Amino acid sequence: VPIANDLLSYAGTNPNVDKVVVDDLTAALATREDKAFIRDDGTANTPKGLRFWALAGNLIQASDGATLQKVETDLNKAILALEGVDANLTTPGWIMAPRVFRFLEGMRDGNGNKVYPELAQKMLKGYPVGVTTQVPVNLGVGTNESEIYFADFGDCFIAEDETLLLDYSKEASYQDGSGNTVSAFQRDQTLVRVIAKHDFGPRHVESISVLTKVTWGG
Repeated sequence: VPIANDLLSYAGTNPNVDKVVVDDLTAALATREDKAFIRDDGTANTPKGLRFWALAGNLIQASDGATLQKVETDLNKAILALEGVDANLTTPGWIMAPRVFRFLEGMRDGNGNKVYPELAQKMLKGYPVGVTTQVPVNLGVGTNESEIYFADFGDCFIAEDETLLLDYSKEASYQDGSGNTVSAFQRDQTLVRVIAKHDFGPRHVESISVLTKVTWGG
């Protein structure tokens, strides 16, 4: 991340501008890790996430969600995929996009009652729910599909070097958002770089199921 040297020089009463940038970088890194551990495919020096660890038979195409019964059947299929292979289910849970969460949270039965009131406590069918924008909602030909993950997270492991490597340079070059190479020296900037080392994987690939082509709430 480039910082203008003028900003560093004229920070005045806030001399920790570089710390603010590093804090933002660290937060962005955590978000990027979420994406990696959920959906990266293991290429280009990235970990392989849940989506690409899951067995082909555990990739379950969701229905259109037009009725309560269809939604119930889909969610039960995701759970049954693990129960059917005697997964340990020590710490099972869901991961989904906010759009899908709100769709399920807004479902009502014929009497106007919430179908899944436990979602107010971030629980679904007795299991905790993680909601993140790192699950895309623009997949598929129609760019309106998402995914729902059900996994035994007690069976999934993150390998990580707890030390973040921070580097500063006034001479290095970087690529801007358009792919152009920019010299920090010529721009009178200081570059801050953060490097994290990590990997991800399950003990048993059978401990992951994914509902695919989820258009609910789209």
